[in-house]
Amino acid sequence: ELGLAGRWQDRILPLHRAVRWEDWAVERRLPVRGEPPLAIKLPWDTVAVVIPGFLSQAEVYKLQQASLPGALDYEQPRRQ
Repeated sequence: ELGLAGRWQDRILPLHRAVRWEDWAVERRLPVRGEPPLAIKLPWDTVAVVIPGFLSQAEVYKLQQASLPGALDYEQPRRQ
């Protein structure tokens, strides 16, 4: 059991700055590198944790491309 008890949400929310989805949707501002993580309380008792600086946009794109079925590149070639 690794010493963990209870729900994941109950352990995460006290550790990070938490906001309700409705409140976050007004600004739609995500934390940037150097700021603490943000926990967004979503509908249906779910939570999204945003960890700033975890991956760059280019790294996320590479990860998406590598995880697609067959690692296909879906970019459209330029017309000549």
